[in-house]
Amino acid sequence: MQGETGVEVVAVAALQGGDSAAQATVAVPGLGAEEPVVGQEREIELTGAAAEPSSAIRARVLAARGRQLARQGKPNAWLGPRETERHCTPDAAAVELLRQAIARLALSARAYHRVLRVARSIADLAASDALCAAHVAEAIQYRRLDAAL
Repeated sequence: MQGETGVEVVAVAALQGGDSAAQATVAVPGLGAEEPVVGQEREIELTGAAAEPSSAIRARVLAARGRQLARQGKPNAWLGPRETERHCTPDAAAVELLRQAIARLALSARAYHRVLRVARSIADLAASDALCAAHVAEAIQYRRLDAAL
């Protein structure tokens, strides 16, 4: 089956020990390779835990957005520098982590505020009022991943 984006999706049925198991592969034109799509059973095997259902993720995202609107009247992404300082106040351990990140990663003021906004969003998704070092560390990791791309 070919989608609008030019990505071909192929479903293959495989017989294993008399049981029928479906395996999906994705063929991407131009790459010359087919990649298997990891099913839920394989994901559980690899990670040791079941994935969070989409409905639960949706509920967490809606709750986080509600927290943002109740706290500041707009999403975290729309906060200016002064609003970010007011609504994204980290605890002492998070401040120290931010200082280290600024020194080691040479973060600009703009990047610093972006890390704070992302950390606040992570805390909102965790239903946390406090902005702690774990939230800041995760935001810094995303920043480093983004910079690597």
